[in-house]
Amino acid sequence: MKTKEIPSECELTALTNEDDVSPSNLPAFLFIHGMCGTAEQFENLVGAMKHRAYALNLRGHGTSGGELRKASFLGFCDDVRDTILALGPVYLIAHSMGGLIAQVIAQETAMRPFVRKVVLLASTPPAGIKIPFRSGFLKPRYLWAMVFSKPFELHPKEKTLFRHPNDFYPPFGRESGKAVGEILLGNLVGAWRVIRTSMPTLVVAGTEDEVFPLSSGTQKEIAKFHGALYREVPTGHMIHCEPKGEKFFIEEIIPWCLGNRE
Repeated sequence: MKTKEIPSECELTALTNEDDVSPSNLPAFLFIHGMCGTAEQFENLVGAMKHRAYALNLRGHGTSGGELRKASFLGFCDDVRDTILALGPVYLIAHSMGGLIAQVIAQETAMRPFVRKVVLLASTPPAGIKIPFRSGFLKPRYLWAMVFSKPFELHPKEKTLFRHPNDFYPPFGRESGKAVGEILLGNLVGAWRVIRTSMPTLVVAGTEDEVFPLSSGTQKEIAKFHGALYREVPTGHMIHCEPKGEKFFIEEIIPWCLGNRE
């Protein structure tokens, strides 16, 4: 495992196993973290892969450059776009906020040849599908960060929701108030309206997710919108950080990406 620099205005970095696997012409696996996350959340999966894999640190996160207070949602999209252009064709696997980024990127005509398949893990929905946890950010500590473009950390109460029902993950980091405000407002006013993905797409929901509860139907709506395959796994919101989620990834998601199934 090593840290790789990605050519970009923000000096992006990614965790990769590229020196530990055999060369291949297959697309690489590219992992995109969610809010307050880093590439470290995917370290176990990248290490377990027998194929080329990269876990990106978005600008201002982990070891990537860029000032978090200036980071915008479209800036995060630029990061993923730059990474894909640097790596070539990819299987794009994205969690939560990263899932919305993936949906924006996958609809772009210039990106479609490079994004072979998309996997959305407990994804933030595009405009037209309500964000269930939106009211959770209507608190002074988050509103202040969003209005004045300040980085913030999740309050312990919200961390409990994100970490339910287990606690296997690396610590949450800070997030851009500017970017999160843009996501929430954009969901309301239709700024992040996307078109149906043209490549095979898989949507995965955690049955014990308390951020996007199964009862809200958010992930099913995303899958229906994209005409995607839908699966459920017995985890909380942090699907990729729980043993059951890692097992599902190794046994189900990798074969789906590498196979001809749509």
